[in-house]
Amino acid sequence: MKCALLGTKSAIYDSLSVGALLPPVIESLTFTARRAKLSLCADEIRDLTDRLGEGGRNVHEIDKARKKLETERDELQSALEEAEAALEQEEAKVQRAQLEIAAVRQDIDRRLAEKDEEFENTRY
Repeated sequence: MKCALLGTKSAIYDSLSVGALLPPVIESLTFTARRAKLSLCADEIRDLTDRLGEGGRNVHEIDKARKKLETERDELQSALEEAEAALEQEEAKVQRAQLEIAAVRQDIDRRLAEKDEEFENTRY
């Protein structure tokens, strides 16, 4: 019985020592798991930071292109307004020339009519 008692005591001490060792091992495992999770989170943060940097560059490039297009649009608008003004001036010149041509034709027609009348009068 003494042997059985010693064996039981020994088993109890072994289980207590294993039980005493178990929390640090569990803590070590959870620490390792937490460290791994923390590492994954850090990698994800780096990835997101890189994406934000790329997005910022893209936004900057888009803004730069927008400003360039706005400048180009303004230049084209200016050129269009100048062309329209020049066209209006040319149309006014053409209209004046047409009026002058019409006046000259009337003058020529009037003179021809006078000459025809003179010719008719000298004929009789």
